[in-house]
Amino acid sequence: MDRRINELLFSVGVRVVTGTVSGGIFALAGWFIAWFFFLRPSAGLTESMIVFMATTGVAGGIGASLAWLRPDDGMRANLPAILLAVVGGVGGVLAGLAFARTVFDVDVTRGEGDVTAIAAAGIAANLPPLIMFLVGGLRRPTGPARTPLRLPSRRRTVKPL
Repeated sequence: MDRRINELLFSVGVRVVTGTVSGGIFALAGWFIAWFFFLRPSAGLTESMIVFMATTGVAGGIGASLAWLRPDDGMRANLPAILLAVVGGVGGVLAGLAFARTVFDVDVTRGEGDVTAIAAAGIAANLPPLIMFLVGGLRRPTGPARTPLRLPSRRRTVKPL
């Protein structure tokens, strides 16, 4: 395989694993924030879903976007990856809550619904930046093949006087 594709696949693999872990940790932190600061026991279903999506989804997206940032580029170049990860995190929470409601037949923000939404936020927050990273990496123009690095020659040529 081409060396550029191997480097791209290795970079994508590391970023996906890092993004999933950090997205899940940040989504869990968002879940704690939702339950301990914003939700009250008498909250309705709609209110709890909105608060849960906002805190868990946004926090999971921010956590996942940390893996997709390019520190050498400016903020303008990194902003689309951050926004896509946040949108993916909120969409992941929605998908996780819907999945828990249909499969486990539980209320939206109880037990299995929370765990499923946190995991879905951490995973889904990586999908849009992953697609953007792959498309950007494959669209780069291919240059001439690099020659392998080698030590300079020690042989000196002596010029006649």
